[in-house]
Amino acid sequence: WKLETPTQTIASHHEAIHGGGDQTACVTFQSAQAAYILKRLSTTKDALTGAMLIDSTVYLQTCDFGDGAGHNTNGAPSIIATKMPGFGTPGTKGGGSLFDSLRKVATGLGFADVAAKYT
Repeated sequence: WKLETPTQTIASHHEAIHGGGDQTACVTFQSAQAAYILKRLSTTKDALTGAMLIDSTVYLQTCDFGDGAGHNTNGAPSIIATKMPGFGTPGTKGGGSLFDSLRKVATGLGFADVAAKYT
């Protein structure tokens, strides 16, 4: 994909995270997409149950880098959004790894035994 900003054209997300473009513009664009999806999930009713879709959906957005230039995934940001029981109180925490996020989703869905295999 290509992202146009007021000051430059970013040829790819890969280019931006390695310092060859405006990383902030990429993150802003991706965050706007997440906000749109989450708003739709929160305001759209499930045709079968009448509940909002967020009540029966787990939205997971991960990032493969904490430090893109160093190929380091420690502290990578992620979003887990749901109103399903099993996920605890909503809030934000510091970044982790992709596996941390996947384990949280598996545990929240009731598969703690599976999540425990991936430490």
